[in-house]
Amino acid sequence: MKLFKTDNMRRYNIDTKFGNLAYLIGEFEKYKNLAKSYLEILQGTSNKYAILDSELIGNTIKFTFWGLDLTVKTEISLNVENKTFFNGELNSHIKRLDNEELLMTYKFDSIGNIGRSETDYLSDDFAKFFIVDLIVEAIEYSIKNNIKFQLK
Repeated sequence: MKLFKTDNMRRYNIDTKFGNLAYLIGEFEKYKNLAKSYLEILQGTSNKYAILDSELIGNTIKFTFWGLDLTVKTEISLNVENKTFFNGELNSHIKRLDNEELLMTYKFDSIGNIGRSETDYLSDDFAKFFIVDLIVEAIEYSIKNNIKFQLK
């Protein structure tokens, strides 16, 4: 592993700081590929049932439901202490004015289990459950925050 020189002349070996970087890169790619496949499945299910309008852009899918702008982003956190990744996440947000607020999270692991929590993993039909959960969360959030639905 190459050493990088910092402004204050200290040197770091990336493997010493974060563990085996090659391993982390491999795990990151595994999660990235899983996330991409989940977004493609969500878009396919959405299109099949014509429930939500959707647009897939990189690691994000944008949905529109009754005029509400919903975004699902794929994310992962690095646990520096253990030098490994936490489970991946499909984080769903609702756009409100210029901000996005988190509605719900589905977690997934490196072997393909996915659900709202680590103990609530779903079958291959996760997309149906996800879309229903997303719609319910969006409607409940809209009612709670007095957001009107658009008649488009």
